[in-house]
Amino acid sequence: RTWRRRSSSPPPPSSSSSSTLQHQRRKTTQTSPIPSSTTIKTTTSTTTPSKNIRRQRSAKTNPMPITGYDAKAILEFYDRRPLQVGWRLNSLGLPLLGWYIGLLADKAMGLADREAVQIKRGAELRQHLVHSGSVALIKSGQALSLRSDLVKVKGWTDELSKLVDAVGSFPDESALTIMKKELADLVPRIRAANEMPSRGPGGLLLGGATAKTTTTTKSNNKLQSMVEKDPILSMFEFYNDYRAVASASIGQVYKARIKRGARLEAAIGKTQAAQWGGKLVAIKIQRPDAAASVSLDMYLLRRTAMW
Repeated sequence: RTWRRRSSSPPPPSSSSSSTLQHQRRKTTQTSPIPSSTTIKTTTSTTTPSKNIRRQRSAKTNPMPITGYDAKAILEFYDRRPLQVGWRLNSLGLPLLGWYIGLLADKAMGLADREAVQIKRGAELRQHLVHSGSVALIKSGQALSLRSDLVKVKGWTDELSKLVDAVGSFPDESALTIMKKELADLVPRIRAANEMPSRGPGGLLLGGATAKTTTTTKSNNKLQSMVEKDPILSMFEFYNDYRAVASASIGQVYKARIKRGARLEAAIGKTQAAQWGGKLVAIKIQRPDAAASVSLDMYLLRRTAMW
């Protein structure tokens, strides 16, 4: 009582009290279910085991942190970039505004109920969505084509349904370049195998190198030359003259056959090469601007819905 009245700092602990305190800390550390990385504060009133068990149960029921699509983070990010948002809004909104003005003109002239006019306006809307290059808008058009309860005009839904497989492809050179970059980690293995080639029967080079022949074929096909010169692309035998066989809103598909040989073994190993060599595969390549534009376009759609 005298110490509490006269001093604001505690007296130095005696040897007996310090040993008792250390013993309490060891006991608390051994019996407490809290992980060792958590800082433990020793007090005179220790937490009971039942309270600790209730805390652990409540911690398990808490939701996992969001690691994927975060709408709130996207809103905060683009709210601080009005110029970027304004530029994208103009590039997407002005063509649609012109299309809407055309609808008002058809209604004013009494042409809105004609089937030919409805099909024409539906085709114009589909073309605007395709030329925008927006994955979000194209997906929205695909969804609206299935909602005849929302889109009452049949000509519009028929045209929007074409967005499923008639979006249009992006340049094949860009697609093959993306494929090269995605599989670039295989290049060092192929080059390492080519540095120490061994000759098999007939003097043919093994290990991924290709022997030069006296007869060479000249081709003006840029895509063919691009594939033949690249160590990754040359492992595939492309169909349809090296061009895409189908395209959609997110990417386009190429038909190819994986070539057997020492180059494939050096790239993925003998076991995987024996499994995949000679198989016919479909290679789907994502559009180069899909990932960059989808978040901004979703932001615009969300803000429009909130407005």
